[in-house]
Amino acid sequence: AANSFKATTAYVLGVTKEQKPEVLFGRGIELSKEDAMSISRGLCTNKEIRNVAKYIGYSFDIQAACHPLPKPVRHYIITFPPADLEKLRSNEVLKKIVRAYMHEAGIVDTQYLAVRHNNTPHPHVHLIFNPVNDNAEVINQSKQFKNNESICKKITNEWGLNFSNPRNFKKSELNKLRKHDRPKVIMRVEVEKALDKTGNIYE
Repeated sequence: AANSFKATTAYVLGVTKEQKPEVLFGRGIELSKEDAMSISRGLCTNKEIRNVAKYIGYSFDIQAACHPLPKPVRHYIITFPPADLEKLRSNEVLKKIVRAYMHEAGIVDTQYLAVRHNNTPHPHVHLIFNPVNDNAEVINQSKQFKNNESICKKITNEWGLNFSNPRNFKKSELNKLRKHDRPKVIMRVEVEKALDKTGNIYE
């Protein structure tokens, strides 16, 4: 499922009925305004969501086929601490922040879908994008860990947000993550602990 645009999209659009999704924006995919609004308002059945996800998946697959990759799906979760909830209640503000992140990360000129989930105390956005851009070129993601850290710090400062620490994740919140997402958070926590002992490996 992790390597399928269709399955990832279905989850992000709320097929499990737990995420309380709100579609923020998308580009280059088969998603009508009517479907986006119905999903955001919780009016779609699981079958209808899966059907929408199927056509969005086709959209992604067609472009991804121009430059086949072992793992074609890119699925990021942009998470903010609960302390930022008041600032981020407005989806318009959240859209601007997510777009700013995408610009800094070089996620441009490609297909993408950004969906807000409202099932946790911490605001978070699921971003699915095609690593193969409109010119059939692969988006450069070298040194991703280092670049992502600096981008997040920049965005956090510019928007006056609070810095979050993965190790502050409560066990109950960790259990809400999808099975394949949990190891990522746990690994990040361990890296944070190691950096505390060894210093910044990028300096």
